[in-house]
Amino acid sequence: MKRRDLLKLAAATAVPLIGRQSQAQATPLRIITGFPAGGGLDLCARLVGEQMSTTLARPVLVEPKPGAAGRIAVQYVKAAPPDGHTLLLTPASMMVIYPWTFKAPGYDPVADFVPVAGAVVVQFGLAVREGIPVSNIKDYVSWVKADSKRALYGTPAAGSTPSFLGGLFSAAAGLDLKPVDYKGNAPLINDLIGGHIDAGFATVGDMVEYHRNRKLQVLAVAGPERSPALPDVPTFRELGYTAVDGEEWYGFFLPRGASPSVAETYAKAVNAAVLQPKLVERWRALGWRPIELGPSALEQTLKSDMARWREIVGKSGYVPQD
Repeated sequence: MKRRDLLKLAAATAVPLIGRQSQAQATPLRIITGFPAGGGLDLCARLVGEQMSTTLARPVLVEPKPGAAGRIAVQYVKAAPPDGHTLLLTPASMMVIYPWTFKAPGYDPVADFVPVAGAVVVQFGLAVREGIPVSNIKDYVSWVKADSKRALYGTPAAGSTPSFLGGLFSAAAGLDLKPVDYKGNAPLINDLIGGHIDAGFATVGDMVEYHRNRKLQVLAVAGPERSPALPDVPTFRELGYTAVDGEEWYGFFLPRGASPSVAETYAKAVNAAVLQPKLVERWRALGWRPIELGPSALEQTLKSDMARWREIVGKSGYVPQD
């Protein structure tokens, strides 16, 4: 074949290759979350997604798919094509607690997903609405004991970490608190500041500004130490409620069958994003802690946390829901 013909053949075959590459770069990477826009999970997805878009040189879209205590989003990603275009960002609850709190969650966290990366660790706190005549946990316990109608508290989802923390606090304080389950932190906090519910367990990051503006009052936080975002608020440990202890990670997952190399690529992009100095400051302001977990480390964390929560749920006497 003549040189001229070779050049023509090369040019003809190069065009489709370039076209396929451009098409792949233009295909948006979708980050699916299980709770409504406006909450901490949504914020994390958008901040990390913005950085990932720059790193990966492709559009990144955040799509909340709330419902069924976050399970709809997890089920959606489980059923998505394993082509690397769909990522799940979920609180640990959906992956390590729900297998033991729901009879049929609709997915297997280990068998149905490829772990990608950890993002942040969040703390939870117990808050009361404005106008309640309490200034600390002791006051709150006395206030609830004085009238059983005050025993309701909100949680962002049934069977979630905050739901269990509320149950642990209720038992430790000698109360009979009743959970009211919402579809995420945002609607729960809206009802708190609107005066529709007296108290609630939610992520600290979602309550910081409202606490500072005195639209609600965070009485205590769960975790080994005080939140850097709320240094004036004691931990449950400090107050003698040592059983009320627990944090939660947010993690990224791909549907099973996705390429391990794609998982590694996304893990590097996520890790680079959460450790960006400007985001580290943002996390600190929310009381969150960035974590650098790749696929294998997240898989180990997932399995160990599942085992730990299986024991906790079993000992609690919690009856799995349908």
